[in-house]
Amino acid sequence: MIRAMQIVVHRRSGQDTKYLVQDLDRLLADQKTKPKFHVEIVVMAGTLALQFMQDDPDRAMRYLMEGIRASRNIKKASSKAKNLGLTQRLLDMLWMLAAGIRDDNQFEHWFKCVQELSSQEVRRWSEFEQADNASEVLCGGIWMRKADSSAETQAWSEVMNRLGRLRGWARAAGVISLVIHTTRCQIIVTAEYENDIEGAVSIARQTLTGYSGNANVQFWLSEITARQFYYQHRTTEALYWFEQAFSADSGAKLTARVNALLFAAAAAANLSSTVSFSYLNRAAR
Repeated sequence: MIRAMQIVVHRRSGQDTKYLVQDLDRLLADQKTKPKFHVEIVVMAGTLALQFMQDDPDRAMRYLMEGIRASRNIKKASSKAKNLGLTQRLLDMLWMLAAGIRDDNQFEHWFKCVQELSSQEVRRWSEFEQADNASEVLCGGIWMRKADSSAETQAWSEVMNRLGRLRGWARAAGVISLVIHTTRCQIIVTAEYENDIEGAVSIARQTLTGYSGNANVQFWLSEITARQFYYQHRTTEALYWFEQAFSADSGAKLTARVNALLFAAAAAANLSSTVSFSYLNRAAR
């Protein structure tokens, strides 16, 4: 903890921390020392992860995982009870780091970290209040980084593979927010960048079938599929999928439902002003 606090103080005062960080890493690598200081490592991990989250997310991830691993070895009941809150904060920080990922290497490091979580840790992690927002930013970044690159380097198969690996893990682990947003992004890439809207529909239907009882999955995947048809001026199919979305009594935020209703109104305007006004009225309620 002394080294950790020294690093915090030095960083805040703009002093060099290279030696302090190297020495801390050496201490953490010492297997003889670790068993004595599990609680201290948990506290230290949260402190340093916050310090490095913005400018060195890879190091922040490393410290978070040191803390999570240490939390599994705390034996005393009183310490264990106290540790539950600390560990939850570390798990929540994994979501915060996910939202700040800036390149594919950082994503792979983050993904390796979450795959290391136990089933119980995943359950607690997935209950984070902002999990849906963080999932949307994380998954959107995977394809947006590629879309922002030059045409010569746009390898969409890599994007689909990365999204597919994350979706496969999320389905097995039961992290619904990641299932939703990886699938939405696969639908976007397939329809808009690979020009295969039928393939996008196939992805949507496959996931919808597997989550027929989940209203959030039904809303989010139907809504994004509807938009793909709207963008291609295929109004009838767009309205069919919008209605599929609206039929699900999901927990989606009001702003998301209103936004979908506005898109539906725009699509319906090509067929019937009456239907279009009906969607607008629903959005205004």
